[in-house]
Amino acid sequence: MKSVGRTTAVALDIEAPPDRIWSVLADTRSYADWNDHLRPDRPTESTAGMLRAGAIVVLRLSASQRRFIALRSTVTVAHPGYEARWVGRCMAPWLLSWEHSFDLTDGGDGTTRVLQTLTWRGLLAPVAGSSRWAAGFDHDMDALGEALRKRVGD
Repeated sequence: MKSVGRTTAVALDIEAPPDRIWSVLADTRSYADWNDHLRPDRPTESTAGMLRAGAIVVLRLSASQRRFIALRSTVTVAHPGYEARWVGRCMAPWLLSWEHSFDLTDGGDGTTRVLQTLTWRGLLAPVAGSSRWAAGFDHDMDALGEALRKRVGD
């Protein structure tokens, strides 16, 4: 069976050190305070609002605020100041799975390049990557990056 997938990546330079950006990204419980596109859903004691490898996070992702979908994910990488990555699936990985990541690169001049990537895989990936949904996710990833820039600057 051939794996079907779709990846969207957005790069953004932010005038802040990686550690400051990480502190905002790692505090998942506060996402709703600064963005309209990725919000906590049913926060649990196990996550305590902070990203750490092995933690379960349930985040609600919007498709241009048309509809929120709850995505239960497991944090696979939480390297403070460098990288956050979580993966999840819908029933079975071959049906629909996703990986959402933030990679932080220190620019050496007080700026940080934030690379946000969202990959959908599986038989239902074409639905997640359909033009209507894809345009919504692409817009939301841009908006999430701008909201992150604003939050870090506060």
